[in-house]
This record gives sequence, structure tokens and C-alpha cells, in this order.
Amino acid sequence: MPRSARESSPTSCYHVMMRGINKDKIFIELQYKKFIEELLEKFLKESGVQILSYCIMDNHLHLVLKGELGDMSFALKKINTRFAMRINKEENRVGHVFQDRFKSEIIHNDQHLLQAIRYVHNNPVKAKIVANQKDYLWSSYRYFVGSNSGILDNDMIEEVLEIAGGIRSFEGFHSTEDFTEFIDTNEEIENNRLEHAQSIITDFCKDKGIVEIGRGNHSEHLDELISILLSKSNLSHRKIAGLLEVNNNVVHSISKSPRNEE
Repeated sequence: MPRSARESSPTSCYHVMMRGINKDKIFIELQYKKFIEELLEKFLKESGVQILSYCIMDNHLHLVLKGELGDMSFALKKINTRFAMRINKEENRVGHVFQDRFKSEIIHNDQHLLQAIRYVHNNPVKAKIVANQKDYLWSSYRYFVGSNSGILDNDMIEEVLEIAGGIRSFEGFHSTEDFTEFIDTNEEIENNRLEHAQSIITDFCKDKGIVEIGRGNHSEHLDELISILLSKSNLSHRKIAGLLEVNNNVVHSISKSPRNEE
């Protein structure tokens, strides 16, 4: 099947995700995290692509980049090749290191840009590796709230902080909850959806004065909650049924109601 052409961003900004093949932890060694940082700085800057944020996890990395789509694609291909050459040599392995080509999505406006940057920086917090973004050594967050710009350009840091309204606003924005979906590993997407759904259930029960819902409890509110989860959580019927401890047919029936089919 031919690959679809990537869409050009109206802002020239993109969120990019690269993942180890077969879910391999290709960045688990500190030397490989450092090496991918060096490659990102070298080849992206050589191509005229600016790094707005990044986060290197054990089996994948996130980037927010600004530049021409063709230049970005060319630079990331070179990074992919150079990294694979080294890790294959040092780990005595052969073949691809990254799973397929990199995934990317366009950034539509300044608000979307800030959300993408927050999502990238919050990866290690959501994974419970650190409690605060500034404590993770392999992301760009600390460069925005400190004095060292690392592999980011100072002018890019200042541009992002200006959009955010300053350092304090940038920090506050990162501490607010947001369930906007971005490209990620399938596991992280599912975990984020479950977390979002649980937040919806908690808020709903608090608003209705309900201690517990599901398994026949407060059935007068159950249909309403299921409808909300169907429209907002992006979870499957089976997952919603599991969270509420009800039969899958109950969720499926409500999904077929006129209100939910509009």
C-alpha cells in the first residue's frame, strides 16, 4: 500500500513521534539518550529546522519542530540512519531500530502549539517516572524555566514563552489537566483515554452527589453518564462497560439511541 503524503502545517510546526521497533527500549541506556540528543541538534539545525520541545523516553521520543516539511523529513531520516548504525554495532544486532517512518501531526495555532509542548513535557510525569517535569533530565522543560537552553535555540524558547505569557504562566499551564489527544504509542493513548474517562466519572458522580455508579446503582443517571463517555472518552464500548461494571450490551444499546447517533 502506498504511503499517504504528509500534510503541510499552516504554522510550519509539527508534533513528531518516533518509536522503537517491536516496542524495544532503544533509549534505555543513558549513552543512547545522549547520542540521540546530539543527532537531533546536529541534523535538525543543519537542515534549518528548529526544535521547540522534546522528550526522550525509553522506547520512543517526542518532538515539536518548526520548519519546512521536506527539510524535517530529510533530517529525521538521517537521524534514524545514524542512530541505527550505532546501536546495531554496539548491541550486535541488525535491521531497523525505529518502527516504520516517524509519525507526525500538524500544529494548527498557538494554543495547539502550547498544548503539544505540554503533552511532550508531561510524558515522564504521566509515566510516573518523575513527579515534576523539571526533574526529568531528558526533556526540554527545564530549559524553559532555567538559564540553559540546551539543544534549543534561545530565540525559540523566548518565542514560546511569549506565547504562553511568561515563565510563570508557562509553568502554570503545564500543571493544568488536559486530555487533548496527540500521536503516541498505542499504550499511552489507551492509558490517557482511561485516565480521561475516570476523570469524567469522578466529576459526574461529584456533581450528582453519587458515591458509586454502575452495577445497578443510580440507574437513573447511568444512561446519562454512558452517553457522556461515548461522546468524550474515545473508549470502546467494552472499555466503558468495564469501567462502569455493566454489561456491554447496555453501552451498545445507549450508543444506538437517537441522541448518540446525531
